[in-house]
Amino acid sequence: MLTDRQTDPFMTEKIAKQIGSRQALISVGFGLLIAQIIMTYFNSLDESFIDAFFWFTTVKFKLNLLIGILIMFLSGHLFGQMSGKAILIKKRNCKLPQN
Repeated sequence: MLTDRQTDPFMTEKIAKQIGSRQALISVGFGLLIAQIIMTYFNSLDESFIDAFFWFTTVKFKLNLLIGILIMFLSGHLFGQMSGKAILIKKRNCKLPQN
């Protein structure tokens, strides 16, 4: 059994980054899903559900949406890698002192 400060001998930095990135990208995906549900709800008040679901096809800022989504996924990937390394390799969390 490992104590708090011992590291898993099989946990490499590459694996920690992959785990962190995967979890962050899943979180970004859920965030985008929630945003889609909210926009669909607001648009379905005066349109049909199908038209409301595809609300992004009728807006004039499609490029801004696309760039924002790409930046969200890229940021999720990069910050997820950093978090995975910090949590799984360096064993950092909110209860440990930041040395």
